[in-house]
Amino acid sequence: MHTVASDGALYAGEMADACIDEGLGAACVADHDTLASTWEFISAVKAAGIAAVSAVEYSTSFEGRELHILAYRFPEEKLAAAEEFGARCRRAKDEKDRRIIQMLSERFSGLSLDEYDGFTYEKYLRGGNRAAKYVYSKGVCSKYSEYRILKNSLGLDDSLLPTTEEALAFIRDAGAVSVLAHPSYYFRNGVMDRQMLQRLLKWGIMGIECLSPYNPGKEQYEYYRAFCRRHDLAVSAGSDSHGPVMSRRIGVPYADDTMCDILERLEI
Repeated sequence: MHTVASDGALYAGEMADACIDEGLGAACVADHDTLASTWEFISAVKAAGIAAVSAVEYSTSFEGRELHILAYRFPEEKLAAAEEFGARCRRAKDEKDRRIIQMLSERFSGLSLDEYDGFTYEKYLRGGNRAAKYVYSKGVCSKYSEYRILKNSLGLDDSLLPTTEEALAFIRDAGAVSVLAHPSYYFRNGVMDRQMLQRLLKWGIMGIECLSPYNPGKEQYEYYRAFCRRHDLAVSAGSDSHGPVMSRRIGVPYADDTMCDILERLEI
């Protein structure tokens, strides 16, 4: 799940309260490229008897295309390094967003990079992408699907990000557990092909998010779970909830320990 530390709409305490209200048995905040909300969240949910560990969702580049890798349970002595790696990812994403705004400002007279640099969007709506919220505020478009079309028309890739191979090596060497996040996000209504999964396996991926809002179907779940079982990878699930800024609900899709073994792998 994601909080205001990245692109979510809830603060850590609010997210913890929502997890308690939903009656979850285990939950992790895995903000994009930062652990900033982790400790407040863990403290709040553990007090209510909910299992949790530290987690972060790194933004990486797979052949110039953004691919998200979850990292769970960094040892305490590696937390500073984990945050610094996330800072590298954030700087790369911020630079891409600035390039997007600069290029869009050449198309739309109401946009300005200087104005964007000082833009805050709390008053519009917590959560979501800052560059997108700036474009909304100027009336260029009103929803993310429209912004995504504009952004994609610019032809920018994600090669500024650390590579997926580099991120997996970092997570492994730090003693954390790496999990491929929402693989069918990249292949809507389908699955990630075995060749790509095999490359991630070669680079050291330790698990796959077999159940998520992007692959809720039984056939998709069974496809990824079979790959995990064949290669002794962790099977995990996630809601990818961002709070009320998006429609993804906490605890949905449902998963328990008969469907996933990630809790056992993390020893929680």
